[in-house]
Amino acid sequence: QSEGAGSFEVGELAEGVTQKRGTSIVVHMKPEQIEYCDENRVEEVLKRYSNFVNFPIYLNGNLVNTMEAVWAKDPKEVKEETYSAFYKFIAN
Repeated sequence: QSEGAGSFEVGELAEGVTQKRGTSIVVHMKPEQIEYCDENRVEEVLKRYSNFVNFPIYLNGNLVNTMEAVWAKDPKEVKEETYSAFYKFIAN
């Protein structure tokens, strides 16, 4: 739970809200923030701010963060296509 003031509490999930592996996140939105309930908007935010997270993020079963963090790899292991995709993403 959170009041939007920079802190939150973790609680038990409601019955029926579960998955076999990973973390389930349930978000209750204020009416003026309802745009963030749209799957396309959530995907846009995840790609913008979480694309380089080193573990997979799925949204409704689809992998969202697809870019590799090239700075975390050995430069000898990074292919030219990976550099190109990375710079195209950053320059977007």
